Amino acid sequence: MIANKITPPASSRLGWILRALLEIVIIVFGILLSLWISNGFQNTQDRQRAERYMVRLDNNLKKDEVQLTFELARREEQLGQAKKMLAAVSTPWSSDKVSTMVEGFQSLLWTTRFNSNNATFRSLESSGDLRLIEQDSLVNQIVKLYHNQYEALRENNEDVTKYRDNFLLPYTIRNISFRQSFNPTGSPVTFTAKQLDELYNHLVYETITLQSTVESYRLTMEKVKELRESLQHAMR
Repeated sequence: MIANKITPPASSRLGWILRALLEIVIIVFGILLSLWISNGFQNTQDRQRAERYMVRLDNNLKKDEVQLTFELARREEQLGQAKKMLAAVSTPWSSDKVSTMVEGFQSLLWTTRFNSNNATFRSLESSGDLRLIEQDSLVNQIVKLYHNQYEALRENNEDVTKYRDNFLLPYTIRNISFRQSFNPTGSPVTFTAKQLDELYNHLVYETITLQSTVESYRLTMEKVKELRESLQHAMR
């Protein structure tokens, strides 16, 4: 035994006790050393997994930025068209406003729906691996973006889409003939006072909703940019 090489043969009760104590110390030291090595290896693995998750999150957010930029441009274009239409119906109707109205309706009838690249976040959340990311502030940023900001943007887009489907689209079908609008030899498009009043109300609400949606897109893009910067800083 190891203790035999370190202590003299036990010739008394005291020697036997010393040898036994030394053996216990050696065994405990070996166990603690093994646990320390095991924990160190596990911590290294956890850090590597956390870094892989952060790389994947950053790649997902990069794709989201591209999609957000494209959709923001479309929403801004729709907002501009809605304001032009609102200005057109705020004054007495004339035939030179037809092109403004037709272009406006064509723009407003397009739908836009943001779908985030959230596979990595869902994996982190469902597996409980968010705990692997040690920075609490970074975890908080991630959760707030995917649960709060993306959800707020989705609701804004849904408001615009629902209004289009429930009010603007039926109004357009009921009152606008695009064939007549594009036919230069046909009768000019006209609106009655009642139709203009109804359209004015629709456009006021549509403008407010689109303005809110545009602001939501801009805020979301800021949050995505901030989170990407935080992820890149954490991976250095």
